[in-house]
Amino acid sequence: MNLHRLSRAQARYESGMEHVRRGRHESAASSFTRAIRLDRDNTEYRYLRGLVYFHLERYDRAISDFRDAIARAPAHAKAYACLGSTYAIVAEYELAGECYEEAIRVDPGYEEAHAGLRVIRAFLGSGGGEAKDLGPPPK
Repeated sequence: MNLHRLSRAQARYESGMEHVRRGRHESAASSFTRAIRLDRDNTEYRYLRGLVYFHLERYDRAISDFRDAIARAPAHAKAYACLGSTYAIVAEYELAGECYEEAIRVDPGYEEAHAGLRVIRAFLGSGGGEAKDLGPPPK
């Protein structure tokens, strides 16, 4: 990949991060999409776009981006935890638990993943209730 293309991708990434800081998630998603088109190998762009989609409540797209980030970087603990949070929101609690467990396997000290797993286990143990109290995924 040429330097000019990578430089343009980096500029789109920086634009996306500025949009996130300003709470303009639609624009952030667009910027991260452009960055991905310019640098298809960058896992972080996909992960960040997944976060944006999560906040936009486009859970199917968030799941797709987190799964793609994990496929490209199997040691991306945050992507596993965010995927777990997204699965919890869409009531896929078993999958959420598996994702949190994988995040912990990758990073045993990742407290947010431990907390998410505790909530899921408590929820599954109680046989019902709302799992939305997990809150947004870690950043």
